[in-house]
Amino acid sequence: MAAKPGLAELMKDHYEHNLRAANYLFAAHGAGLVGCLSVLKDYNPEGQLRGLGMFITLFGFGFLGSILNYVGLFFARILAVNAIFEGKEVHPPSRTFVTWLHFIGLGLALFTLFVAVTALIVKFRHL
Repeated sequence: MAAKPGLAELMKDHYEHNLRAANYLFAAHGAGLVGCLSVLKDYNPEGQLRGLGMFITLFGFGFLGSILNYVGLFFARILAVNAIFEGKEVHPPSRTFVTWLHFIGLGLALFTLFVAVTALIVKFRHL
């Protein structure tokens, strides 16, 4: 399988776009987690911020999901570059593992972000 002209450039653009989106998930979960932890210093169990642990848990698991998503994309990019430059097919078990790693991380990150934002809206809708 010889590399077609421009294939490497198309692949580079594809992975740059996906890695940029993964960075946005990192930033969203990281900002949520840092925000929760910065509020934790003023935490009062009987106050308005009761239930903060749920948000820390959601943003923490979402951050871990973002890491899995990013690692999956990074390894997929490595496999694709090697396949293009070596002119060989990607090892099927490696491709399957990287695909599952990416989709599990992406699903976890998106689900926890959706739940956390929805819970924030519901919890603070009266302010």
